[in-house]
Amino acid sequence: MIELTLELYLQNKRLINGSDEDMHIGISNLMNMNVSDTVIIAIAKSLNSERRNSFITKIGRAGNFNTETEAIERMSELRDKCKPWSEIFQVLKKKSISNIEKEIVKYEITNLYLVQLSDKNFVKKINLELAW
Repeated sequence: MIELTLELYLQNKRLINGSDEDMHIGISNLMNMNVSDTVIIAIAKSLNSERRNSFITKIGRAGNFNTETEAIERMSELRDKCKPWSEIFQVLKKKSISNIEKEIVKYEITNLYLVQLSDKNFVKKINLELAW
């Protein structure tokens, strides 16, 4: 099994944000890496609402479910986990997550701030420390 790195995460995130065929490849890659919900939610949070819905639907159906009801429940569970980052972070702090998951969460939160400030043309990099 392939071990997840930030670089692989970003590559798959780009695929998922591409064409429908690219999204399918990105989801397949994630399923082959057996990523956690933390990684799935981090990607979902980075997508616009229409793309996020498509991603959650497709990744929810990508699991090995015995019934359609199980797939629908999985999609609903993922949608429920797509809360604001402040709420997600409070849940993650109580769980034991891997260093790569922490790195991904930090990347996504830092990127949110950087995108908001980027139109000001005076910030190149943000050094953010999360209160784990």
